Amino acid sequence: MLPRTGPDAPWPTSLWVVRHGESAGNVASDAAEAHGHDRLDLSHRDVDVPLSGLGERQARALGRWIADQREDERPTVLWTSPFVRARQTAEMALETAGLDLPRVIDERLREREFGVLDGLTRRGIAAHYPEESARRAAIGKFYHRPPGGESWTDVLQRLRAVLDDIRLDADGERVLLMAHQVVVLLTRYVLEGMDENQVLALDAEAEVLNCAVTAYRHDAGAGRLVLERYNEAAPLDELPRGPASAEALITGGLGAGRVRAARPGHPAPRGTTMSEQPATSAGTTSPAGEGVGDEELTEQVADQTSSDLEVEGVFEREADGASTDTEAAKATGDELQ
Repeated sequence: MLPRTGPDAPWPTSLWVVRHGESAGNVASDAAEAHGHDRLDLSHRDVDVPLSGLGERQARALGRWIADQREDERPTVLWTSPFVRARQTAEMALETAGLDLPRVIDERLREREFGVLDGLTRRGIAAHYPEESARRAAIGKFYHRPPGGESWTDVLQRLRAVLDDIRLDADGERVLLMAHQVVVLLTRYVLEGMDENQVLALDAEAEVLNCAVTAYRHDAGAGRLVLERYNEAAPLDELPRGPASAEALITGGLGAGRVRAARPGHPAPRGTTMSEQPATSAGTTSPAGEGVGDEELTEQVADQTSSDLEVEGVFEREADGASTDTEAAKATGDELQ
């Protein structure tokens, strides 16, 4: 169901939805997986996990890109998730861009809650909650709610409410919305009237890159926001020109830190850079993974803390038909949003 449309419907002039930079939870998740631990070694609550060093560089790169935009296209107001990694990304980007914006910190933009699965690695989920894999396989990712956590449809309820507030309170403004991967995907679901299959196909197509921009612009004729660009990230200054090595992509690539291996039968997720990939015309999608050359593409992992990477990382996509370490860890699959 689309929000209210028409010539008299209130809308922001533009809406940029951005996923936060890489978090310190990524480092912990890598270490836990590499050493075969059941849980991540994190002393923070998920809400308090900060950016990694690379995440800070990504946020600065985003700020430089914002500063390069025309003055009448730069954001005029910020809405952000209360999670530290999102707030840090917004603060660093705006500071770099030289902007001091009014801001709304809104808990409805928070990360999806993963309940009892939060903080567990793939090994940990398989060992402690094997029944959740089977239940998720039966219900499907969109509707599966882990004990004490949220389904995608739960997130949609709060997201619809905050988007309605933005529509009314930021009428005529240029809004920067800083949040998380699931928020980016479900914003597209709401604003473009997608269904379950469409948004899951979008999710399967590619990761939402750290600090990537998904941009909408108000179309007065259509009386609604239309998509201009999707999943485009600003390159870090260190990215070399010419064919990029795997090491360069891992240590200094486009808004990402680590290279994520492809699942069997699926290409590794890729994204585009804003500096090289032109924005699409209004109402169309920039296909993630379609760019100008290998040097302008990077394989990226989702930003995830324990929730973001490990919980849904345990599930393999049903379409793969691939076996996992245990039958209990076999389901519809993807990375945590």
